[in-house]
Amino acid sequence: MASLADASVLRAGPKLAIPARTLILGALALTVLLQVQLALTKSVNWDEFFHFSQIHEYRRGLPTNPTQSPHVWLFWWIADLPGTVIDHILAIRVLMLPFELATLAIVIDLARRFASREAAWLCGLALISGGYAFTQSLSLRADTLAASLMMAAVWIALTRRIAIPWALAIASLLAVATIATIKVVFYAPVMGAALLIRWQDADDRPALVRAAITIAAVTPALFFAAISWSQPDSAGVTAPAARSVVTTTAQASADRMFAAGLFPRGFYLLKQIALAPVLAAILAFAPIAIMRSSYPRFTRLALGCLLLPLVSVVIYRNAFPYFYAFILPPVLIAAAPAMERAVRRYGAAALAGLFVLSAVLLSIVEDRAVLARQRTVEQGIATVFPQPVWHFSEDNFPGAFPRGTRYLVSGWGLEAYRNAGSPQFSAIMDSETVPMVLANGHALNAAFSGKTDSERLLPADEQRLRESYIPHWGYLMVAGKRIPAGPDGTTIEVHVPGTYTAEDAPLTIDGRAYRVGDTLDLERGAHRIGGPRVQASTLRWGNHLPRPAAAFPAQPLYSDY
Repeated sequence: MASLADASVLRAGPKLAIPARTLILGALALTVLLQVQLALTKSVNWDEFFHFSQIHEYRRGLPTNPTQSPHVWLFWWIADLPGTVIDHILAIRVLMLPFELATLAIVIDLARRFASREAAWLCGLALISGGYAFTQSLSLRADTLAASLMMAAVWIALTRRIAIPWALAIASLLAVATIATIKVVFYAPVMGAALLIRWQDADDRPALVRAAITIAAVTPALFFAAISWSQPDSAGVTAPAARSVVTTTAQASADRMFAAGLFPRGFYLLKQIALAPVLAAILAFAPIAIMRSSYPRFTRLALGCLLLPLVSVVIYRNAFPYFYAFILPPVLIAAAPAMERAVRRYGAAALAGLFVLSAVLLSIVEDRAVLARQRTVEQGIATVFPQPVWHFSEDNFPGAFPRGTRYLVSGWGLEAYRNAGSPQFSAIMDSETVPMVLANGHALNAAFSGKTDSERLLPADEQRLRESYIPHWGYLMVAGKRIPAGPDGTTIEVHVPGTYTAEDAPLTIDGRAYRVGDTLDLERGAHRIGGPRVQASTLRWGNHLPRPAAAFPAQPLYSDY
């Protein structure tokens, strides 16, 4: 069997000079350190809060989506550690580093098969310093996890002998990666590239066919076995029901992922190019470098396949910044011939310096004040509600608090909610005590402010929210009633039962008089207000709920990823 590194198939470049190796390795180490520092100081994105809330839901015994949530199974134990939700998310970011480093090592090793050692190391440096790949690779998302699993499968396919045990290992990696995110479909050309390279050795072809059949048969079996295991019947979700969820999710994902026309996230593509111009230039030249290379035709075709995942940004609706951390690793392998030419023309030192400079600038421009504002809000919520309570929010910022609307978190979830036409918030309030709303998202903010917004809740839910909650601290709303001055005989409807505090002016409820500062217990339902009332009164949920000493931050709570 011919080795992948056989000179007749793939060129092995000259050895690195020690100074150049030291320079590039130092640049890699510095970039990784900058990433870790950024991960510990960068603001938490809304979907990171959402993903962490899934961990708490799992710990409370709620059914968890068997797909798209590898962080739940990996990091459920983080919630037992001391610290706040933000502390825990930052800790998970650091724990994502081994997965990124594994991907980095694979990219360097495979790029080495197509270029000199010097160019291969620079391919790895270009990856981890490359715009959004630098800022997003350690985020609490499935992308880095799935990329490392897929790249491990590719590495085995390209470097290990063709045998059934290795085929089973590849199938296992593919199954777990598919559970992590449906986006792994974009790696299909990458696996095709591995098949093309191994197919060049005629002696390997019979074993290759057997291995491919094994992978094709075993991967779906392992996928659904893992789905069934992750959703035991005792959790209230049967294995067939879990498989049905997977099928529905896959269909909905396919319908949505490719239904937004060309370049649906063109702004982020342009910004990625602006953030990493040297990387963009090398990738733009990569097809030409591949065609001009001296590799056999099948190898050149395989390198072209490794470039294809990047084409997904043309049609993929969710090609947001974090997507680049997922899609770029195989592309950087394909860029090895272009990187080789760049090294010969400009030198390793210049390229390494430019890549590191990109990472340094990205770190410098990041607004660290956003994380401080998020901590202020987190501490403020803990002041008002020291123990978790049911709440409404669009991102589940207080990730440990049970949320009434578990999946109203993105444009996708909001669209599904509106299409269903069912007042979900009202239904939750009829069954659970929900004393808190964090109205910092578009839909909830529009419900209280009345501002025009394309992301609106159903009218019935907006009315229920407005009549059930009052401002307490910035965007933090609590259950309460504003009772205007007026004649006897007013009736109010209470949708959030519990203890209330009378404020602003005395009032009579259900025939009993209350002074300012008195507390009273109200059940869900109608209550009669006596009078006449000369002044407006307020009923606020809780026994004299405290307000944080710090003001609610006036500036945004999120950065642009």
